[in-house]
Amino acid sequence: MRLASEIRERWISMRSSLGSKTGKDTQLALSSQVLAALFGFVGNIILIRAMPVAAYGLYSLFISAFMLCAGFFHLGWIETFTRFGAKFRSDPLYSAIRNSLLARTLISAGVLASLAVAGSGWVSRVIYRREDFTPFLLVAAVGAVGLCGFSFTQCELRVRGRFRAYFVSQAGAALVRMMLIAGLAGVGWLALGPVVGVQVIVPIFFGLAAVFMRGPIPSAAAPGSLAASPVREEIFHYNRWLLVSMFSTNLIGNIDTHFLAHYHTNETISAFGVASRLTLPIFFVVSALTSAVLPRLSAAKDLSEIRLYVDRISSFLALAAAGILILVWVAPPALVWLAGEKYAGIDSLLRLQILTALVMLLAGPFGIILSALGQVRYLAAMNVLQLVVDLGLNFLWIPSMGARGAVLATLVINLIGLVAIGARVWRTLSVARSTG
Repeated sequence: MRLASEIRERWISMRSSLGSKTGKDTQLALSSQVLAALFGFVGNIILIRAMPVAAYGLYSLFISAFMLCAGFFHLGWIETFTRFGAKFRSDPLYSAIRNSLLARTLISAGVLASLAVAGSGWVSRVIYRREDFTPFLLVAAVGAVGLCGFSFTQCELRVRGRFRAYFVSQAGAALVRMMLIAGLAGVGWLALGPVVGVQVIVPIFFGLAAVFMRGPIPSAAAPGSLAASPVREEIFHYNRWLLVSMFSTNLIGNIDTHFLAHYHTNETISAFGVASRLTLPIFFVVSALTSAVLPRLSAAKDLSEIRLYVDRISSFLALAAAGILILVWVAPPALVWLAGEKYAGIDSLLRLQILTALVMLLAGPFGIILSALGQVRYLAAMNVLQLVVDLGLNFLWIPSMGARGAVLATLVINLIGLVAIGARVWRTLSVARSTG
């Protein structure tokens, strides 16, 4: 009876949360991520089943390089805009903040893309040991600039609470990408070159479309007002520590494939890539919470609002975690069947990936709290520690264990993050409650 009563209370609390403004925004963001994940999942199934194993391994290496470049090139200015744009979206300073951070995003991306282009031949030859991969690395570097622009437009839609436009942009990009891949498969052009072209062109198109969906921008601040404002120093302080954290997390999220490329064959990269992409829908659902709630928490006035968020999100986390635990056992056989016989041995990789998604589900919302409280220095230190451990485990496990070693390393460092973030949030809220 007690258990039934607790479940009923959690259900009532969750329904109340979904009826709030933040809850409705979360539902839209979640819906867009679910649809994007669904369309991406279908597109990946087409690629996995239709492309030869070795070719899909090279495609996985391209995607990893593409995302690594896109994650680095903006130097954290996009995430900085998410925080400060949300905080000042009703203030005359908003326009100045937006214009300044957009300019820094594009300049950073352009300069770093030029450096990446210059070094692409060396990276392909020495790091990847695949000299013929250079043209694809060039495309990854140039296309990453467009992806940075797309990401900035998505952040602006979220910051300004235009979640319907965000829904159209996110889900629409994924739908068009899936349709183009299906079309290429239908006419027999599902080679590496055309598929790479789809991945690069679609974000650029929808990034430009999002500019017209954002609505009128608030009136501009007076000339020079941001330079003279104390907010400018706060922005740069936040960005400096965020950059350390971003550098670490971006490497952690993408470095495994590059280790595999150095030590193993395209077939091993393919097994790792297939396991990662078959479980992407779960990771997309997990990230939807961040998409909707970070701007809301950035605008929080005091810790009472954050405590309310913790109470509401706990109900969702309990149910979602139970669902993911079930998927650990029931999902892999179905996913292997979808991938086809050539990937029959990746069951254990899939289970480890789903466990990693569970850890990220539990850690993500509380990481948002630390970010909203401006505790980027702590997050940066934690991420650097995770990076050091990840690199050590990659050097230790990937040469001998291959893809399994890569997934195990990721699971371990995410467990470290969960413990560190959970302890910090508990301490922060406990101290605030005792002194309040």
